[in-house]
Amino acid sequence: MHGFLSTKNLSFAGFGPENKKILKAVLAIAGHPQLAGIWSHDGSDQAFTKTFEREFGIPLPPLYKGIQEYDDFIKELDFLSIAVPPAKNLNLMTLALVNNPKVNILVQKPVAHQLHHLESCHIPDDGLKRVAVGCQLGFHYGFRIFAEAVLQTDQKIVKVEINMLKNALTQPGITRSDYKLYGGGIWMDLGPHVLDMLERLGFWSIVKVISGGTEIEPHHLHKPEVEQKAEMILETKDGVIVDICLSNIEEYLTKPQNNLLVYDRNGFINDYRHAVHWLDFSEAKWVVDGREGPRSVPRELMMVDFFSGAKRCTKISSAYAHQQVIDAGYRSAKNCCQIIL
Repeated sequence: MHGFLSTKNLSFAGFGPENKKILKAVLAIAGHPQLAGIWSHDGSDQAFTKTFEREFGIPLPPLYKGIQEYDDFIKELDFLSIAVPPAKNLNLMTLALVNNPKVNILVQKPVAHQLHHLESCHIPDDGLKRVAVGCQLGFHYGFRIFAEAVLQTDQKIVKVEINMLKNALTQPGITRSDYKLYGGGIWMDLGPHVLDMLERLGFWSIVKVISGGTEIEPHHLHKPEVEQKAEMILETKDGVIVDICLSNIEEYLTKPQNNLLVYDRNGFINDYRHAVHWLDFSEAKWVVDGREGPRSVPRELMMVDFFSGAKRCTKISSAYAHQQVIDAGYRSAKNCCQIIL
């Protein structure tokens, strides 16, 4: 792994909290890969330059800004990690794939705000094979153990419940569901994680949104039209009912409670739950069947898989399917009706 990465170069589009954590993870697993550059939209987010060498222990790489410099920035890259406001994700990803036939890209979710945005972009035929999507909840070691148990069970699973209570504020004055920073409301923000976890459990084919509901709490928000609570009931091709509740609750700012429960015809059979400080995934720990396991660093695991070419990363094709379900959830909530996919 170390030898492989030492021969490759890596760059970052955007250098906010997401890509800073990813760089730390890369340094932890790869020593000192060749860092080719950091790009920002207009240069206004480059305050990190003053503390970069002290924080990361490596020289500051070349800096690029603006769409005019983006072409030069991406020309010779092996790996690119995109973590920018979601409205820019799709354009930056497409430009990199079109102008660099070898680059592999990790892009944070949501890749787009609506399915038709994905469907209308012009990506080279082999481009989608070179993209992975950052859905790191599926990389918690505890979740992997839980997923293996679910996939191996001989019991007929009929229902899955997923409850996520996330901190409303990521930092003072910025809400978890700020549209510009996180892509939309709680369903747009956490929906890709939920659907990725379902896919890893084998419930990948969602065929119906039975009901969708969103709840707005304006006093938490800069934009009152963005929801803070989403309740969705989905159905898979095999008839499994998936009951989802996602919410921002201020009381859980530092210790959000998350759980995923699986039922067979006779009732509850297993669950997965973990306590996570949402700003620091390295504090994640897992509980399966009442046993607490070691701490894990999902971003490290995700980056190891991504750099080594492993198949466990979330594919862009999955992001298409996930976006279809997310769009359908919003339509169901708006029109109070079932949506057949």
